[in-house]
Amino acid sequence: MSNVFSEIQWPVLIKYADYEELGYVDNAAVWETEVGSQGAYLNSADILVDSTGISYAISDAADGQKFLQQTQSVVSLDEILNWVRVHASMQGHCCVAKLYASSIEEIFVILKSLED
Repeated sequence: MSNVFSEIQWPVLIKYADYEELGYVDNAAVWETEVGSQGAYLNSADILVDSTGISYAISDAADGQKFLQQTQSVVSLDEILNWVRVHASMQGHCCVAKLYASSIEEIFVILKSLED
């Protein structure tokens, strides 16, 4: 998966297709530790969004490994904010409807604070 790592602006969030929780990964080293170079538990319906808002699809390679590929689709700030609100709610935070961000950078500040 590291072939695209030089393009990714860390941190990243992972929107899992199978559940509402989000993944938050600070940098490539944490990715290697927590996700692994082969991304075994990720599936092709998951979405990775970097700190500049660029989204990446997770695809299956012929050898069973995963690879990241930058997508042409744009995930809107509103959509990502909704993901963060649901994530915060799942963690038991109250007043999540009041969560607001005017930029992707603010989204990552909020997500990081939820992880701490």
